[in-house]
Amino acid sequence: MRAFQDRWFCDWLTVTVPNGTTGKGRRSEGPAGQSELEEATGRLMTWATLSGLRMQRVGRGGDGYAGGASFAMQPTDSETLAVVRVGHATNMPGLELRGGGGSCADLAPRALAELGPLLIARADVSMDLSQQGMFEQLEELARQTARANAMNPPRMDGTPETGRTLYLGKGETTLRIYEKGFEMAAKGKIAPEDIDPHLVRIEYTFRPRNGAKAGFARTARDEGVGALLGAVHWVRRMVEQIAVISGDAEDDTAKMAVTRVARTPDPRPAEVRAEHGIQQYAGTFASATIARIVEYEHDGDWLSAVIDPDRITADTLEFLRPYIHAQAERQADRCGVLAVRDAEAEAKRAEEMLVAWMKQQKLETDAATTALAAAEAASRARAGIMAVAA
Repeated sequence: MRAFQDRWFCDWLTVTVPNGTTGKGRRSEGPAGQSELEEATGRLMTWATLSGLRMQRVGRGGDGYAGGASFAMQPTDSETLAVVRVGHATNMPGLELRGGGGSCADLAPRALAELGPLLIARADVSMDLSQQGMFEQLEELARQTARANAMNPPRMDGTPETGRTLYLGKGETTLRIYEKGFEMAAKGKIAPEDIDPHLVRIEYTFRPRNGAKAGFARTARDEGVGALLGAVHWVRRMVEQIAVISGDAEDDTAKMAVTRVARTPDPRPAEVRAEHGIQQYAGTFASATIARIVEYEHDGDWLSAVIDPDRITADTLEFLRPYIHAQAERQADRCGVLAVRDAEAEAKRAEEMLVAWMKQQKLETDAATTALAAAEAASRARAGIMAVAA
């Protein structure tokens, strides 16, 4: 399955450069923040130029950015491949890499590897398959996925004569399946007679929440964009079945590893986070308790079952007890409450953790800046252009 995952490519990537203080996408205040802003903008512009892109035009950046520099392979090209976005009231500069006839598949891994720490706002992970009946099989798989995960049924646009597109999911993760040959013909990239009627593109779009944006970027950089498919349960299960449909795996071998994406710490107090979690899942816990009582005490007869709410409360708390107990010692050790601690030693430990994190951020940023400077110097040397004296 790992080889199958590695065949997926990035068809759209939107990233933001994090600030060097908190690692978030929000601009820092004061002169230090302005310096970071200018450095990040220069790094993005240099990277785009050294990647062989040439600026087409400047204009609005979109998504709240006052300005955007659009790049293509040639200044006269009509299709934009990349946009460097700056001038947001609160956010750091960002980069948007678009599909562009497959250019993103090449540029996205390079951006993730060469630009230092990044935050992913959007990543489209795609695969093209050509096989008779593929669209119909994927449509049925999408319907099965929706039913198994209590999702709304997939939505369909288009016709078999003009090309069909299927949509599934919402929020952080969505899926689009469409007949790629018809789309290419509609955009004038191929002649109608050259359409492959069996060519299908499968495209998962990930829009991670703030806490996961840095983790998604590191995962995509270190493990490849295909690894992102293992980060969402319903996507992972569906991709396993796609591998079976395409003939790349058998039912008993189509098992993907779960991708663990590190999350940026939530700044909300623990009590507030706990209350939010309880509100979100209390109904699920109570429903599980009710189902258990009906099954074991009423032989599954929902019509005759009468259960007191206090009983549901007591059984639900008892149901949760072993899970909380399993976490109690781990969390107590993490929070440092298993033994009396010296205040100075604890303060030093916290300081060392913060310094180590900041040092790693700086190392990655410096490495990216140095590599870009070296590439720029080499590019100048090949072109016979002398560096401007400082």
